[in-house]
Amino acid sequence: MVSKIVNKVILAENQSDEKVNLANKKSEQIIFDANEKAKEIIEKAKQDSITEIEGLIQKNKNQISDIFDINNKSSVNEASQIRAKVQVKREKAIDMVVERIILK
Repeated sequence: MVSKIVNKVILAENQSDEKVNLANKKSEQIIFDANEKAKEIIEKAKQDSITEIEGLIQKNKNQISDIFDINNKSSVNEASQIRAKVQVKREKAIDMVVERIILK
């Protein structure tokens, strides 16, 4: 009878050890899976951020290009206006010189 009780105790201990080992393996797998999922989430967030940053950089490049184009057109217009004014003043100066020569 004592041997039956001892066998039951040993069997219960073995079953308990198996359940603890199985629980440990399951918890290790859960932790591993969680780490892998976290890595995937972080990588996706990283890629999304890179894509968004690249989009913003391209948008900024386009805006800068537009600003330079506008400034370039404005500069060309200003230069044309200045040339026209210079031409008018040059013609007036030539006319003044001719008048003075003729009136002398």
